[in-house]
Amino acid sequence: MPHAYIVRKIPPLDQVLARFTGFPPKQSKQAVILAELRRVSRRLQRAGPESFYSMREVASFFHVPLRTVAITYEALEQEGLLIRLRGAQTKLAGKKSAAQSPVRGVVGLPIWLSSIASSPYMRTLHIDLNERLRRHGFVTDSIFFNTSEDRHPEFADRLHTHRLDWIIWFGANFRSSSIFLTLRDRGIRQIVVLPEETPLNLPLPVYLQDWDKAYRCLAADWAAAGIRRVMIPHPADSLVTQRVARHFANVLKSFKISLDVAETHHPGKFAEAAHRACARGRTAVAFLEMVSANEVCNGHPQIMADIARTTRLGFCRGPVIVPFFSQESVVADVVGCDPLEISKRIVSDLASQAPLPATTEARFDALYHPRTNFSVYRDAPDMAPVAITPIR
Repeated sequence: MPHAYIVRKIPPLDQVLARFTGFPPKQSKQAVILAELRRVSRRLQRAGPESFYSMREVASFFHVPLRTVAITYEALEQEGLLIRLRGAQTKLAGKKSAAQSPVRGVVGLPIWLSSIASSPYMRTLHIDLNERLRRHGFVTDSIFFNTSEDRHPEFADRLHTHRLDWIIWFGANFRSSSIFLTLRDRGIRQIVVLPEETPLNLPLPVYLQDWDKAYRCLAADWAAAGIRRVMIPHPADSLVTQRVARHFANVLKSFKISLDVAETHHPGKFAEAAHRACARGRTAVAFLEMVSANEVCNGHPQIMADIARTTRLGFCRGPVIVPFFSQESVVADVVGCDPLEISKRIVSDLASQAPLPATTEARFDALYHPRTNFSVYRDAPDMAPVAITPIR
């Protein structure tokens, strides 16, 4: 269906920009266009909103790509001079509305249901992101999805219906590449936070989580405690999980600790086998992903609590919420990134008016939290940062 004809009360563009004779040499065209449109916008503002010039019209006048005008319009919207109605038109903000704090954009936060239910890290991260983004003038839209839903093309259509300006992905599946590209083609800007082991060869701003230093701290601590063997559940059928397991095994090997991968996928059989092995001494248990940690610890909490009291129990991708552990004050070792550091950096970058470059912007080092009492996750789940002890 064609768009309705837009009636404009403002003068033609060539009339209001009659003084413009061309771009000065060695000066940014985008900066010149921004200054010209800012001046025109302020001069034409009335009490209420008015229809403004289309981006195509401005691009044609200045003989520049449409993308250059889109960036300029984004900056003017952040200044409260323009109101962009996605898929419709752009309005010149009225003086009354311009005096109020404008909405700078809608930020979508896709949330895997299992993670928000099981992970204190994800809870803290999303709570802090919502607050920080709101303080910077953004509106957040939490979009919950089920396991593997983010791999299907229909998920891109679902996200598109939310009319988002930005999407911040956390631990997105690398098989979701087609979804990233589809959303980018539809004009939705994206930020991706990924573990370093995850392959993603896409032109998107990527923030990496580095686990190596923290793993070496844990391995050194466990080796000093006499641990010579570490058992983990069978890795999920995921290339990323298998890469994480190989990386973890290499770190342990450098401290003369072997990694024993369970042959069974059954949480109960793994818990019983781990209990028997740990009773013989010099063996610890580790979890390299949240799903197995949740299934084993919440499915067999008494067995895992006994293991934690007998030897070392490690949550190497952040803790999971285990009510039994919280009640019994079970102590375990935790490796995880600081959600507040990640939230602060992303919002700071997003709040800056320059578009984020499609390159790696930051690297977050995971932290090692030895002997963490799980009672701290009972009421206010959080991951307070601690210093990492350097490995010599």
